[in-house]
Amino acid sequence: MKFPGPLENQRLSFLLEKAITREAQMWKVNVRKMPSNQNVSPSQRDEVIQWLAKLKYQFNLYPETFALASSLLDRFLATV
Repeated sequence: MKFPGPLENQRLSFLLEKAITREAQMWKVNVRKMPSNQNVSPSQRDEVIQWLAKLKYQFNLYPETFALASSLLDRFLATV
């Protein structure tokens, strides 16, 4: 079995770093910055909750599905 010497190790390290940099640039996520003045009012949140309730009745979903959807909406709005 042939073991690579220090020059081969440096070359391999250089090639791996180059490949990682290229992959990072290729898969870079474009994050849009939203203006900070776009707040969701309580009435807008209520409209979405009512829409979710209509979907629950229209598709005959479980109550837990509605609860999870509204919880997910509230957590999302809390982070945004």
